[in-house]
Amino acid sequence: SIIKGDLRDYNSLVAATEDTDVVYHLGGIFSHYVEKYPDLTIDVNIKGIWNLKKACVINGVDRIIFASSSFVYGDTTKTPVDEYNPTHPKDLLGITKVTGEKILQTSYPYKIDYTILRLFNVYGPRQYPDDLYTSVLSTWIKRSLIGEELEIHADGTQSLDFIYIKDVADAFILSMDERAKNEIFNVGSGKAISMNELASMVNELTGNKSATFYNPNHPMFFKYVQADINKIKCILKWTPSVGLIEGLKNTIEFFRDSRA
Repeated sequence: SIIKGDLRDYNSLVAATEDTDVVYHLGGIFSHYVEKYPDLTIDVNIKGIWNLKKACVINGVDRIIFASSSFVYGDTTKTPVDEYNPTHPKDLLGITKVTGEKILQTSYPYKIDYTILRLFNVYGPRQYPDDLYTSVLSTWIKRSLIGEELEIHADGTQSLDFIYIKDVADAFILSMDERAKNEIFNVGSGKAISMNELASMVNELTGNKSATFYNPNHPMFFKYVQADINKIKCILKWTPSVGLIEGLKNTIEFFRDSRA
């Protein structure tokens, strides 16, 4: 059943969570939409999870499973970063995500069990190349398939951890396990790749001959991001099953077919 509603509307959340055991909370404002709509971001990402928690408590929901973000870590000198690393978000997205985590973790005036999944850079089929969404892989693949150059910010040495959507979905399914109750897990590949390497990989897989374009006026947001995934491996027996090459091929095929 599909219920259309709004995280800012408490009454619609009460209706949506009736007779429900577990709630997956994936709603929110993301990426550059945060920069363009900061007030909306605070209303949706913070007040929204507060409304959802109240509604779930009122309806006796057992647990909320929350899609958080690696942005909660901010810049860190520790690599790879684990769940015990301090959170120092450097942008509004990270601030609202870590606030959402804290709202779930507090026991007053409402208490509920939770599981928090800190997602790293998720990619895969159906990811839309929106100018404000700014997913680097979906944007690059779309440009590469029509033979356009790929824009790389700064010098391209910044490295990020990319995780395929199927592996993320598997992590969400496993997070229903009782052992995941009141835990925080990183969900990433456990590997980092530079933007220079990634751009070359995309061009090679799509047959794009155009050169990459370096934009020195756009600074790198994070220099190095890599997930430590030992905790989720040990507790939930989750491990990524789709490598970067396979995931890129699947994603490229989706975008190629969608252009046909």
